[in-house]
Amino acid sequence: ETVEPNESVSGSISPGFGVTEFEEPGLVEGDLTVETSVGNLSGEFSRDLEPASLSIAGVNPVWSGNALEDVIVRVRNTGDVPTEANVTVEHDGEKAAGTGVGIVDPGEMARFEADSLFGSYEVQSGGEAQFDVYVDSPSGRVSDEFTRDIAGADVSIESVDSTWEFGRLNQVQYTAENAGEVEAKYDMTVEVNGETVSEGEVTIPPEGVSGQTLAEDSFYSSLDYAADSGGEYEVTV
Repeated sequence: ETVEPNESVSGSISPGFGVTEFEEPGLVEGDLTVETSVGNLSGEFSRDLEPASLSIAGVNPVWSGNALEDVIVRVRNTGDVPTEANVTVEHDGEKAAGTGVGIVDPGEMARFEADSLFGSYEVQSGGEAQFDVYVDSPSGRVSDEFTRDIAGADVSIESVDSTWEFGRLNQVQYTAENAGEVEAKYDMTVEVNGETVSEGEVTIPPEGVSGQTLAEDSFYSSLDYAADSGGEYEVTV
């Protein structure tokens, strides 16, 4: 390129391989040499690279009832150098989901998908469940949180039927429904005119129905009752 008398020119050059990336923060210094027909000219340049600085730009949990399927976490790096990072999601101090190690480039936003080792994480009690989101990197830890209102177990008995033969209670059938979002575990009692004739345990899945038949030789619980006189007998579950 020719430089005319009493004029100046400007230009730009690129590294031989396109882009030079620096992995560590700190002062970067360079030298520049321009060859001319009347001798060489030289100059210097520098830039102080800021360390990686992470922030959580967004948290999007994916739910199925009381089960946390996964959590999408978006992490932004406003520093000048890339960094490694990983995401952990905790509930009451227990790890609910996590990720492996990923790279967050400078000036960019990375997407992390945190999931549970067992496919999903189930909240076991009703009420407001709080989750803490942690992003760990060599530059430190940043955090955020999210909550979900979990409907507790809401059980109702839909039907009760009994079968008698020659004054003896042979069978009790009942159906119970759980309208909540968490599993319901209860002690079950069968009474005849206020007298307990059978006891056991019942588990009803979230938003599900449990039907059970109790007989004299039932796997779940045995019935042992015979009427001692005529009249009306009330069977209660």
